[in-house]
Amino acid sequence: MKQWELEKLMRDISVWAHPDHLLEQYYTPADIAAHIMFIANNDGNIEDRHIVDLGCGGGILGFGALFCGAKKVTFVDVSDESISTLKENLKHFDLVEGDNDGQEIEIIQLDIGEEITKESYLDISIPSCDTVIMNPPFGCYRKGIDTIFLSIATIITSSSPHGAVYSLHKSSTRSYLIKRVCGWARGHGRLTILGQFKYPLERKYKFHKKDEKEIEVDLIFIKASSFSPKNIWAKTR
Repeated sequence: MKQWELEKLMRDISVWAHPDHLLEQYYTPADIAAHIMFIANNDGNIEDRHIVDLGCGGGILGFGALFCGAKKVTFVDVSDESISTLKENLKHFDLVEGDNDGQEIEIIQLDIGEEITKESYLDISIPSCDTVIMNPPFGCYRKGIDTIFLSIATIITSSSPHGAVYSLHKSSTRSYLIKRVCGWARGHGRLTILGQFKYPLERKYKFHKKDEKEIEVDLIFIKASSFSPKNIWAKTR
């Protein structure tokens, strides 16, 4: 599937009607989502793989994985409205939770931030997978939540020989994230910047003063098999 074809499909995916600013709910634009999926699929990390979309919202990244031939997609979000919107999107594309002609869809509702409070990384409720693709909260309201998402994503993909994480983060946090991720692997693992986007933020919340503003975001990549989940867990909690 060509990138423009993927983007066209993604434009049919609905987002929440009432986003929650405390959860930093900003939808991923279809053009950016399609670009991410095109890169990840060309890397060999989507087709026939198990994909997890952390903080999925309406599910645009997870749907992109399904369109690109993922074997299984697990959607994870804490918000009731996100899960409801996701299920409406499944209906729109004639998909159901469970088996869909060889493609499996799973939905998990939980607070990813709470996962890091568990006794061990072995107690994480999200299944291990091959690839995580996500647009997590930027950490403006819940300090450190962006790195918690990143650490959970790396842990659940670390046991796969294909383990990969693709994630969007504010470019202003680039140096900090590189330092944190290198610290997980004691200098042996690394974070790669695959690209930078102008990310449009539309006026959705009362505190927004402009109809739209753009921020710079990085698409980062982590080869998760380079990391020990035990080390990540110890350095994140």
